[in-house]
Amino acid sequence: MKIVGFMGSPRKGGNTDMMLRSILEGAKEKGAETEMFSLQAHTYGQCIGCYHCMTHDGECTLKDDMQIFYKAIRECDAMVLASPVYMGQMTGICKIFFDRLLAFMKPDFTSRLKPDLKVLTAYVQAQPGEASFANYFRCTREMFGFLGYTPLEPFVIDGVRDKGELEKNIPLLAKAKEAGRSLVK
Repeated sequence: MKIVGFMGSPRKGGNTDMMLRSILEGAKEKGAETEMFSLQAHTYGQCIGCYHCMTHDGECTLKDDMQIFYKAIRECDAMVLASPVYMGQMTGICKIFFDRLLAFMKPDFTSRLKPDLKVLTAYVQAQPGEASFANYFRCTREMFGFLGYTPLEPFVIDGVRDKGELEKNIPLLAKAKEAGRSLVK
């Protein structure tokens, strides 16, 4: 089983990075092969709404680093999209990535993805209370379902803001590892 993680925080080594690494470590402990990409380290533009991808077997007219991500998604069995919560939502770099996943949709609104491709959205938020942004998390989960993924319940770490804060919280890191273990069949 292969699991690919996409880290959507602009802060390398921050809480979201630590959370995603822990999730992938948990999956690796259960025997999964893992790969991680930092979205901030890649160059890709926003969807231009041309719909070329829908009528050309998922081929995007933009030739950028999304091609690397498309390949990784086609080859994986599960993916994790990890983001800090900015203004109640995923970061802008995550949203651009998310919009570009349109390439996996056919003109009849069926999916080009392999069946049962699981996706876990994982968030770190400063706001205490896991349910603070539950409506947004639910909507994002439903959109992944619309795109043909098998979306899992969002994983949320709340009450963590300052860089390095999560690294010191062993129970939360253990919770992230368990989320990774649960991704493995």
